[in-house]
Amino acid sequence: MISVCTFSTDENFLHSLFRHLQNTNHEETLLRIDSPHLEAWLHEKNTQADGSHFLLWRYYTVQKRYALAGEVMWKCASDSGNDVTLDERIECLTRANNSYTAALAQSTDEKSISYDSSRLAKQVNGLVLPATRDGIQRMLIQINETLEVASLQRRILHTVSSSSNHQDLDDSAFKKLTHSLIPVSDLYNEYSGPLCHYDVCLLIMQSCHYHEVQTIETLWKSILLEEILPIATRSEAIKRFLEHLKAGSLLEHESISLLESETHGVQNDCIFENGDWVPVLKSRVVNLGKELYGKGADYTFPLEFIVKTLEGLRRLCDSVSG
Repeated sequence: MISVCTFSTDENFLHSLFRHLQNTNHEETLLRIDSPHLEAWLHEKNTQADGSHFLLWRYYTVQKRYALAGEVMWKCASDSGNDVTLDERIECLTRANNSYTAALAQSTDEKSISYDSSRLAKQVNGLVLPATRDGIQRMLIQINETLEVASLQRRILHTVSSSSNHQDLDDSAFKKLTHSLIPVSDLYNEYSGPLCHYDVCLLIMQSCHYHEVQTIETLWKSILLEEILPIATRSEAIKRFLEHLKAGSLLEHESISLLESETHGVQNDCIFENGDWVPVLKSRVVNLGKELYGKGADYTFPLEFIVKTLEGLRRLCDSVSG
């Protein structure tokens, strides 16, 4: 019966039919209808701020028109005019990646993808699709690069939301962080850097393949010292070592105090010799190393500098414990 109804040329009737199927929880039946009228209707709904883009994406997926499905999700994710959250944009990017991957697998010809381009030209409103396998592959690279940066942005957002750093952002900057895809350079210069998210700074440098030795060393000094300072010590040698390490870091404002033999008024976990900082520092270096090393940008994990510094800290610990 429904298949007969879809042959009608009365647009008002067809739109009523489409709305009825949607409102009565028969979306699966609706999306199996292969009709230019349904496609046009879904495109009109796609401009509404009610999640209709997911319905259009599902329609193209059901119809096995995966390149179109991918483009719908890519536009939803990347359109700065959409008032959607960062998590929703990441979800759209993930779906775009899956759809374009399916389109690539669906293709049987090295030169063109398997959809009817003449039909697309007539029916697709504002969707510009890659016309070759190479085009789809380039689109997948772009989506995955965007997804990688968006994941770092979400990491910053999570840290900001769960700490007092939220107060360091004005309402506009926080809204941008929660509801848009921020370009990677802005993410570094306006968020991860000023908010002292040194780990994310390194991950951004890895993502961008930005090899700047001095900046990387400065970030690593700051990461290592962040788990130690502020600190007090009874040893002048330890104080000199830490002061030398602190020079050129982003933590030069943190204190390193030299104690007399008495330590009244100083908490035990604030004394270098007690070693409470060791397991925390070890965990951070190991976890960050797993994220950075062996990913094609090993310069963001400068082994020689890290090993030399950690070995220096170990020797200082041994000198006071022995």
